[in-house]
Amino acid sequence: MKKLLSFLHVDHVGFLELMLAFYPIVAGYQYGSIPMSLVWALLMDMIAFTRIRKPMRNVILVIVFSFVILHDVVVWMSNGMSITHLNFIISIIVFSTSIIIIAPALNFEKLVGSLYFIAFLVCGGIIYHFILLLSGRIITPIPLPFLPAPDISSRLFMEAHRPCSFFWEPAAFVTYMLIPLFISLVKKDWPLMLFFLFCIFLSTSTNGIILAPLMIAVYILFSRQNLSGKSLYAIILFAMCIWLFNSSLFDAGVDKLERTDASSNVRLSNGPWLVSQMPSEHIVLGIPYHSVNEYLSRGGVVDGSRIDPSRNFYLSDFWRVLVSYGIFGLILHLSVYFYFIQKDKTLIPYITILLVAQFSQSVAFQSTYVFQLCFILAYIRNNSNSSVRTMAISN
Repeated sequence: MKKLLSFLHVDHVGFLELMLAFYPIVAGYQYGSIPMSLVWALLMDMIAFTRIRKPMRNVILVIVFSFVILHDVVVWMSNGMSITHLNFIISIIVFSTSIIIIAPALNFEKLVGSLYFIAFLVCGGIIYHFILLLSGRIITPIPLPFLPAPDISSRLFMEAHRPCSFFWEPAAFVTYMLIPLFISLVKKDWPLMLFFLFCIFLSTSTNGIILAPLMIAVYILFSRQNLSGKSLYAIILFAMCIWLFNSSLFDAGVDKLERTDASSNVRLSNGPWLVSQMPSEHIVLGIPYHSVNEYLSRGGVVDGSRIDPSRNFYLSDFWRVLVSYGIFGLILHLSVYFYFIQKDKTLIPYITILLVAQFSQSVAFQSTYVFQLCFILAYIRNNSNSSVRTMAISN
C-alpha cells in the first residue's frame, strides 16, 4: 500500500494544502447570501497565519490588486454605492489578501500530494459520470458529502449531459486538472500524465481538448531534454491525439469542437463585439459601472442585438478585464503572468495555456484565480529554495 501511495504521490498531504486543493470545488457552493468561496478562503487564511514565518513580498501583485480595488472603489463611490458592488469589492479584497497570505504558508510537497489526491477523486467522478451517460442516465454534479446540501435552486441540482464530476461544468474540471497534468509533465510521470489526459478528453470539454495537448506541446518545445526524450513525449502526444479523433469514446467532445463557430460562440465573440461598440474613453479607463450587464442595461452600447436582459453577458478574462479596468488594467493583469515566467521559466507550459484561456474562460480575481496563483507562487518558491531543482524542465 505504501508503494502504491508513493507511486501516486499521495503519501504526503497537509491540512491547509488539502483545503486549497478542495477550494475550486467548495467555492461553487453558496448558502443563502453566503458564498463558500469567501468562507473557505478566510478559513485558509486563519490556518496560514499560524504557519507563516516570513511574509511574502510581491510588488507586482500588490500593484495589480491595489489598482483593481481602487478602481472599483472609485466606480462604487461615483455610481450610487450599491450593496452589490460593495460585496464585490469585499470579495476582491479577500481573494487578493488570501493569495498573499496562503502562498508562503504552503508546503509544496504536501500540496502536490493533496492536488493528486483530489485529482484522482474528481477523475473517478468523471469516469463514473461517463459510464452513467453511456447507460442513458441523466447526471448532476456529485455533491460533497461533508457539506450540507444547498438550496434546491443551486447548480448542484441542474441536470447535465456531459461528465462534470464534482464541478458545475466540464470546463471547470479541466481548469482544475491542468495543474496535476502540468505537475505530472515536469515530474516525468508518464502513466499519470496519460491518465489525466485521458480523463480530460472524457470530459468532452473543448477547452480541455485544446489546452491539454497545447501544454504538452509547449513543454516539448521548451524542454531541455535530449532529442530522444522530446521524441518520446511527441510520440505520446501524437498517439493520444490520434486516439482522440478516432475513438468513439470521445465522439461527443470532438463533435462539439467541430461544431464550434468562433464568430457565433459567446465565449469567443462577445468580447470583440462589445469593445468594438464602446467609446474610446471607456476602453482606456474602463466602464463606469459595477458590471457589464449594468453597463449594457443603461445603454452603454448603441447596437443591442446581442443583449438578452434575462441572461448574463459572458466575457472571457481578456475582454472582461479590458472592459472593466481599461487598457492599463489589462496590461497590469497580463504582466502578472509574464512576471511568473521571468521568475521561473519552467512555468512556461502552464502559463502559456493560462494566457490562451484568457480568451475563453472567466476566472480573474475569483476563487479559481486564488487557486491558480497560490499554486504558481508555491511552485516558484519551492524551485528557488531547492538546491537541486527536481521539478525543473531543464533537468
